[in-house]
Amino acid sequence: GAEGGRRCSRFCRMGSLATLLLWGLVCGPPRGRLVRPAALLSAARTDAWLDEQIRLLTSELELSETAAEELVKHTTLVEADLLAKVRFLRTELGYPKARLREMISAHPKLMAACLVDDLESNMSTLGKGLQLSEEELRKITSKVPTLLRYDRQTVRARIAALMSPRGLGLSTQDARCVIRRCPSLLQLRGPEGRYRAIREILRELLEWEDEEILDVVKRFPSILKYNPASYHENFQTLKKATQMSEEELRTVFHKVPEALVYSLNTKLLLNKLAAIKSCCGFDDEDLRMVCRVFPTILKISTQNNLVPKITAIREFFDYSTPDLRKLCMGNKRILGASLEKNIKPKFEFLSGPLVASMSRKEIGRKLLDRPRVLGFSLEHRIRPRFQRLLDAGVKIESLSSWTFLELTDAKFDKFMEKVAPALHSDPKPRIKKRSACHRPGSSSKPRE
Repeated sequence: GAEGGRRCSRFCRMGSLATLLLWGLVCGPPRGRLVRPAALLSAARTDAWLDEQIRLLTSELELSETAAEELVKHTTLVEADLLAKVRFLRTELGYPKARLREMISAHPKLMAACLVDDLESNMSTLGKGLQLSEEELRKITSKVPTLLRYDRQTVRARIAALMSPRGLGLSTQDARCVIRRCPSLLQLRGPEGRYRAIREILRELLEWEDEEILDVVKRFPSILKYNPASYHENFQTLKKATQMSEEELRTVFHKVPEALVYSLNTKLLLNKLAAIKSCCGFDDEDLRMVCRVFPTILKISTQNNLVPKITAIREFFDYSTPDLRKLCMGNKRILGASLEKNIKPKFEFLSGPLVASMSRKEIGRKLLDRPRVLGFSLEHRIRPRFQRLLDAGVKIESLSSWTFLELTDAKFDKFMEKVAPALHSDPKPRIKKRSACHRPGSSSKPRE
């Protein structure tokens, strides 16, 4: 009762291992789990038993002897038959040998401490609660191996927090999608209260309805892992830096909810906004316009994506800072394009034989006149149209601008008729139509 609780608290504060072991022997093992002191465990593990377990593990999983010894000699080992767990993970969940070897090497304590009975009931509860297939269970537990040692009551409570009206109120299908994308949510303690607090803050701060909140959670479930105290700070930071209205900010955060959970300690959002301005030469009004029209820029890595991409464009076309600003403001989606898959292949094409008659600086001037061109598909628009012009004998440098890349297919065909009429001339001679008032046998003068 209360007296026993006070004694246990006093013993825990003392920190005496012997006292805790004695208390465990008096109270009995929790939830039927076998907990024995290390001395009793080591006495029960004879050399023959150890050798047999190591031999079976190395033959079953092709595990190295060092890893097998570390597992079977672990002080938290609660079960002699390790092969029962190994075979369950291999046959029931379909784990390959290589992945099990990695898990045992990375989490020897976890693999040693979980019981087969807990493992089976836990996986059954998780699979039935979220209607997960064997492959989905394998992927989830592979990403979060600590789920293997949870009991089924814990798993059931954390699944219920996702579906409960007091928590998030997700359907089974939505909860399944959320856990597949972010399985670490099953590790959260007290999730129902956290989810309820997050819903209340989002309703108050962003005036979102339940449908909007659930839509954001399904697209970005990791928002549930972070401290909701960061929401207010990031909201005010973006509002002050971009001078956007609250209605515009609600739209931006709905499209990019990642910006709500940026770290406050490192001032991640503030540093990201400063890097965008300095990299692209934007002023405050430009930053506001870009964040409003293309909010995805807020979740793009400035160090690994934006800065290398803008630097490559600057060096290739010999652009100044005002040139970069004009290009980026004319085609804001170029800020989200991939450097390796989108920008560099276009650089290689513009340096190739089809456009060899023009220098890079000249090409850069053409792109500044038509910034949208750099965002078009290389294989489906840019390359085929340049090839048609060259096949028609048109000199690329003679074109005053590259508007032909912005035309629809039908209008581009008409454009080709103008710049290359010889290829589109009618081979049949045209017969001049006679006037309706001039008939054979009549006088040369038409009737009045």
